[in-house]
Amino acid sequence: FCMLNNIAVAAEYLLQKEGAERVAILDLDLHHGNGTQDIFWDRGDVLYISTHQYPHYPGTGGLNEVGAGSGDAATANFPMPPMSGDAAYRTVMDEAILPLLDRFAPEMILVSYGFDTHWRDPLGNILLSAEGYRYLISRLTEWADQNCDGRMALFLEGGYDLDAAAACTQGVVAALLGREWEDPIGPSPQPETESWRAMLREALKRDVVGESRRCA
Repeated sequence: FCMLNNIAVAAEYLLQKEGAERVAILDLDLHHGNGTQDIFWDRGDVLYISTHQYPHYPGTGGLNEVGAGSGDAATANFPMPPMSGDAAYRTVMDEAILPLLDRFAPEMILVSYGFDTHWRDPLGNILLSAEGYRYLISRLTEWADQNCDGRMALFLEGGYDLDAAAACTQGVVAALLGREWEDPIGPSPQPETESWRAMLREALKRDVVGESRRCA
């Protein structure tokens, strides 16, 4: 999907040129970021977190992929079943991703944020709404404001329904500015699956988020 991994380059620049010691990368689009994961697989200075439809291309990003060596537990994957929607992503953000950020204490958050998990997107089967996107960024913005002086950057990724991509962009900008906003498209007419709950329970059982795992 890309020739140059811009978010990995940005993270490395922060570490090598700007004096950062810990950077978090959140990959919140449809596909697992296998390239980004591979780059930082055995590194303890970059926390890589991915939510992605699973199973789906490229077929990686299972719960058991947690990093190695100095990067043990600095990779966390949350493979979202098809038909997961706003409730699933809100819960994973609040119960899993934010606790991981608390433990790792990054000095900056970089977000790979594609809009191809919107329910109207033709490539996948995730049911996020534009309001769901806004919520996720609002939570990350709150965390960054409270813990790393608001240092967060978003990197636009995929999104192949133009109206949905436009609405998601509006929602995300509203979240960054702390403004009220109304989703012009609304939620998916299809019901969300509940199977994501089993995935999250397994993640917690495996201690992906638990206190005994080391993040740096």
